[in-house]
Amino acid sequence: MKNAVKDKINIVYMLLTLVSILGVIFAIGLFIRDVYLETVAVETEAKILSIDYNNKQRYATVTYEVDNENIVLSTPLNQKQEELTVNDRLTIKYHINNPSRAIYNDHLKEILIIVFISLFGVIITTNKTLNILNKIKELKALKTNGIKLTVNIVDIYIDVKSPAKKGIYPHRIRTKYINPNDNKEYTFDSECIYNNTIEYIKNNKIGKITVYLDQNNTNIYYVDIDSLKDYIESIKVEDETNKQDTIDNQETYKENK
Repeated sequence: MKNAVKDKINIVYMLLTLVSILGVIFAIGLFIRDVYLETVAVETEAKILSIDYNNKQRYATVTYEVDNENIVLSTPLNQKQEELTVNDRLTIKYHINNPSRAIYNDHLKEILIIVFISLFGVIITTNKTLNILNKIKELKALKTNGIKLTVNIVDIYIDVKSPAKKGIYPHRIRTKYINPNDNKEYTFDSECIYNNTIEYIKNNKIGKITVYLDQNNTNIYYVDIDSLKDYIESIKVEDETNKQDTIDNQETYKENK
């Protein structure tokens, strides 16, 4: 079983970092687009023919002349243009190669807001995300190159020194291992557990767990909560074996009798 709460927090941090980076990329793309459109834009004065409302947005139907041709189109009005009425003049931009296509490339305010929010998000989340990725990398290396041990669970205790969540302090699994080479005893404690892993252990009567140990430093280790399910299977196999041994013993007793 995984520490679901911690996994969710890590995923949220990484998603926030990704969204923040995408926000910066989007703002840069919007800025480049506005700059490009400015190179193909022609500014002119248009006459307002009518003003309509659509979902609380004001639209003006305007007309202007390009090469002796009258162009009519609908364009949104911003807050600065609320005082405009029919027959007023409105400055617009159209595409140099397509006079009937209006150009809207004044997004500086939106770009600045997106950049500010995105950079703030990057600053807040990137360091945490990098730490998460480094831990994932280190754990993968430890599982690949470290020593895999099957150890006994000797205690499950409440860690009051770690932060409580919703008024509940986390549990930790304490394990012990005796090195057969030097008879030294080692204690390994798991990370904080905020979910129902403890009930899972008790309900399934799990007494062992896997620990990955650094070959050169016994202070670097990882108590693998996910490995608990493996020991349920071993318990089932052991129970079936014991049941079969009991049946065999009963059959042998009957034959001898």
